[in-house]
Amino acid sequence: MSSTQVPSSQEASTPNTSHNVRGKNDSAWGHCKQIDEGATKVTMMCIYCDKQIKGGGINRFKAHLAGQKG
Repeated sequence: MSSTQVPSSQEASTPNTSHNVRGKNDSAWGHCKQIDEGATKVTMMCIYCDKQIKGGGINRFKAHLAGQKG
């Protein structure tokens, strides 16, 4: 029998409070690069045409990939 240490419930449930990062599970993230422009501004750049997309998140970037205007 090996002696493994199991963290207490308090240690296991302590959230990472340094920053709030949601998982990037969408496959569209593989088609862009993120450019940080300060603490709150993030710009996405298409790796195919180098177009920079400011605001709108991954949904706006997916519209760019689909060729939608406006």
